Amino acid sequence: MKYLFCFLFIYSSFTVFSQSEIKGENARLVQELSSTKSKLESRFQLKSVYKIQVFSGSIQQAKKVKNDYDQLALDFSSMIFYESPNYKVWIGSFRTKLDADRAFLELKNDFPHAFVFQPGR
Repeated sequence: MKYLFCFLFIYSSFTVFSQSEIKGENARLVQELSSTKSKLESRFQLKSVYKIQVFSGSIQQAKKVKNDYDQLALDFSSMIFYESPNYKVWIGSFRTKLDADRAFLELKNDFPHAFVFQPGR
């Protein structure tokens, strides 16, 4: 019994000591991973979302198409995204392809060249 108590005391001391050592290293690693994740998400390389592209071309035309879309007053956000050599107008940020397809049905009459896609894929 005495040996068991000694073993448990030493084991718990070792566990507490090793966890305190790991915290500092984990904190740095968590911060680095969080930074990398943010960068990948901002480039649409990590998020698994669907968007609808309604235009690709010059900046002037992209602004006009975005303005036309905004006047429709639909619930989906719009953005202009530059992907060399064209500016693109993207609509929405949908979690599933089904949601994106439903929104696409609302847009296809006004934007006949629109299509659903996953950025970064």
